[in-house]
Formats: sequence, C-alpha cells, structure tokens
Amino acid sequence: MNRLLFVLFACFFLVLCFSAQGQRSLIMNGSFEQIYDIDDELLTYWCDVNTLDDKFQIYLNTAWFTHDVGGPGRSLVMRATFGASFQAGDMGAVSQQVYFETDIEGISFDLDIGTIGADWNPDRISALVLIDGVAIWDSDGLPLEGGEFTGTIDLDTNDIAQYLGGDMNDVNQFLDNDWHSLSLAMQSNVSGLNVYQYTARWDFVKFNDYCGGLGFLDGDLNQDCFVNFADLAVLGLSWMNEPASLKDDLYQDGIVDEYDLELFAEDWLYNTDWTKWGQDGTFQMERLEMDLDLSGEIDLGDVMVLSEYWLSDGRCAGIELSGNDVVNFEDFAALVNQWGLRDWLYYVQD
Repeated sequence: MNRLLFVLFACFFLVLCFSAQGQRSLIMNGSFEQIYDIDDELLTYWCDVNTLDDKFQIYLNTAWFTHDVGGPGRSLVMRATFGASFQAGDMGAVSQQVYFETDIEGISFDLDIGTIGADWNPDRISALVLIDGVAIWDSDGLPLEGGEFTGTIDLDTNDIAQYLGGDMNDVNQFLDNDWHSLSLAMQSNVSGLNVYQYTARWDFVKFNDYCGGLGFLDGDLNQDCFVNFADLAVLGLSWMNEPASLKDDLYQDGIVDEYDLELFAEDWLYNTDWTKWGQDGTFQMERLEMDLDLSGEIDLGDVMVLSEYWLSDGRCAGIELSGNDVVNFEDFAALVNQWGLRDWLYYVQD
C-alpha cells in the first residue's frame, strides 16, 4: 500500500513538473568520463554508433583529452579505416537524443584532427556535426598547423545560420523545444582506397547554455550555477510571502515557507558549473542508474528529469530502463526502487 501511495504521489508530482518546469538543453556525458564502451547505450548516453560496415573505427581512449574528472581522461575517437574502400559521402557517426530549447546560444566542443604520416586533407576527409542528419558545421575551413588542428570550436546560432546559408529560419527549425538527434561524424569526400589514417578526437561536447550546458539546479535561485548562502538570501527575501518570482516558490503552492526550504536544502552546496569539477573537495564515483539529475541522490529532482523525457525514446539519454522503448510508468517503478539512495556523483566535502 505504501508503494502504491508513493507511485500515486509521483504521478501527481509529474503533473506539477509539466506545469512548472521547463525542459533543459543538455548533452549527457559529453566529456566521455567513466565510459568504457561506446556501444553501451545505458552507460554512455551516446547511441546509434554507425561505423558503416567498419569503414570507420569509433572508440574511446585516453591518449588525448581536454577534460578530466576523476581520471583517466577520455575522448571519443573516429578514424577512417586504413585500407578500406570508400565512396564519396560515406559517413561514420555517433548520435545522441537531445532537447533543444528556443533560447540556446550554441554548441561547443574540443577537437583534435590529424593524420599519421601525412597532413589532414579537407578535400579527402571532414569532421562534421549534424542535427537530424543535417550538417551544421564541418572542419574544412579550420586553420591547420603542421597538417593538424587542436582547439575549441564555439558555434553560436549565427555561425550555424551562416553555415546553412545565412537564414536564421534554418536554425530556428531546430530551436523548437522538442527532441532532435545530435551527431558527431567523419565523412570521406572522395571515392577510392583509403591509404591514410585520418583521425578526429572529440571531447567536452556541450551546449553553450545554463552553466556551460549542465542546467540550473532548482535551488540555484540567483542562477550562478552554485547553491549557497547567496541563494538562501534570495529565498529569505520572499519568506512567508507570495514569491517575487515563480522560481523562488520551489514547492509551487503560492507561498515561500518551510516546504520550499526543505526542497532548497536538497541542493545545498551542489554546483553545476563544469569549471569547478576536479577542484579540491570534489570527487566523482559511479552513479546510480536513476540519478538522472546527477545530484548524488535519488529524489524529486530525478522525477523532474524523468518528466522531461516523458513518452519519448529516452534510451540515448540512459533514462529508458524498462526496455519498452518509451519513458513511462515502468521507468517510474525503476526510480521508486532506488528512491532515497545516494551515490554522491558530484559531492562537495565540508
């Protein structure tokens, strides 16, 4: 009976989530930490790995990386297979199901491209980023030094519009508060036998939006990506009054009181600022399956995230755990089974 009451409560809370919470643009595991097998959908969040009948090799390794939390650092590697026969336009890719908000600022990633024994040749090979199969960027115009490129690519919406022909309407079709497919890819631009080991390495892929793409915690009332005394002061200004802002009313009952404080305490001293990862006082461990908001505890925050993927195919996000290819009440049951457990994925020590 207690389990039934909880499920009913979760369903009621789901309705609140839809009415009060917006979706978040989020790329999961874009720094490829704690990933050992790119084909393991539930672990990596990346799925639809297409090697095009092994014409491309797609794997993870530690030889090059730009972001390291808990070590060893990892990156996604794409390589045109030496000796494979290519047709112009052949493409290998990995994709992720992502949600695009209307006000997203852009996409950024770290990239290293090069060739063993030769220069990277844009006439023969390209690294690409695609949305729903449409290329929004390629490596053809990158400045090469010694036949290689290593650096950070920052694509804002204007950059993407220029790539697509200069019309922002071409970009706005993606920024529609809906689900899309984001792909990292490598493409052969010529036909023939490949005699070069063209290699592209990707790391720290994220949306340029809200704490570098990781999203605001509910308790982050001043939206500085960290929940601390500054946010407590914001809550105090509305104490026992109708909130000045809907985001201050965490309990969503029209008044700021002890119920809001209880929810606020759940986020205390958590941060979603990626620049703070790896500093003294933080560490990373394996996460629980249902720690969907990466808070370190299975709680209402995970219910909110589950609601954001509701009735979608959430496998690429590691959220659809029941095996029925849709996020629904069976996944709520999986969440209930881990309710209250902690893993402290990102935990700030005293």
